[in-house]
Amino acid sequence: MGEAKSVEAIVQEFRERNPGIPVELEHESLSCRLSLSGALGMQASYKLQALLLEVIDAIPEGTLVVVDLAHVDYISSTGVGALSSALVRAHRRAVPFMLAHLQPKVRGVFQILGLIGYFREAPEPGPAV
Repeated sequence: MGEAKSVEAIVQEFRERNPGIPVELEHESLSCRLSLSGALGMQASYKLQALLLEVIDAIPEGTLVVVDLAHVDYISSTGVGALSSALVRAHRRAVPFMLAHLQPKVRGVFQILGLIGYFREAPEPGPAV
């Protein structure tokens, strides 16, 4: 059996295979933030789902996963489904899973589908002191 891939390697391979789907990664010992950009239509959503599931499976139990949607201007119901699948997998693995910076149009899709209440949202950072 081969050695487990790091989250960095997983995201790098995803970027190489999917150059049209921008994903940025910030990974520390107890947290992993994936920042997405652009539109999450049907095709991008299927690929994103595979990425999220692989990341969730690769990190230790208890590691926080935050999906930052600050630069996502459109999400399809398939995109919400991809995030919902990731949420279920994270829950099964005891991995906290949160969304951050939902834009009003994106939030509206979650609300229309009746799924916004299932997701925890990362708090906005406060002002520097």
